[in-house]
Amino acid sequence: MTSENEKTQLNLDESAKQQIRDAQLRRKRINRVVGTARFNGWSEGIFASLSVIIALIDPTFISVFAAAALIIIAYTEFHGRAVVKSLDPKGMTILACNQLVFGSLIIVYAISQLILNSQGNNPHLAELASISELGEQIAELEQIIVQMVYWSLIVGTILFQGGMALFFFRSKKHLKTYIQDTPQWVIDVLKATE
Repeated sequence: MTSENEKTQLNLDESAKQQIRDAQLRRKRINRVVGTARFNGWSEGIFASLSVIIALIDPTFISVFAAAALIIIAYTEFHGRAVVKSLDPKGMTILACNQLVFGSLIIVYAISQLILNSQGNNPHLAELASISELGEQIAELEQIIVQMVYWSLIVGTILFQGGMALFFFRSKKHLKTYIQDTPQWVIDVLKATE
């Protein structure tokens, strides 16, 4: 017994089948965007969950703000993914802007930590430095390591979140071309078979 899809495929001529295959090839980048947004959304969701736990344990302004921001960012990533999946180019803009906002928040956090570290407001470092000359050297080394970590975070964020935003912005043109060059009946067939 043949399924409804098989009956439909049997009734298509070779030209129609080729149009579907071509559309599937052109859609690979769109599918990559959808998969990337799914991965990003789950990753951001996991970080949001961890941030909520931290905010419940230590409810400071920064921990509560970080948890709320990550929840919104994860939600927006899934929303943008759904919009792209429905073949609306606005989804690419949503995803790109979401990455820029996420990156900006990470950079602001890293800069604030660099400022706090440079002001010497860390009581642990002050106590360590007061113990002995070796303690002072260890405190200086720890301060250098902290600076390296946060500067690395800033550079990594610019590269990763900036790269993701660029990927989504560039994919918008590809999606528009796909919609323009693909017959509506082919889009409908591909949506029905997802």
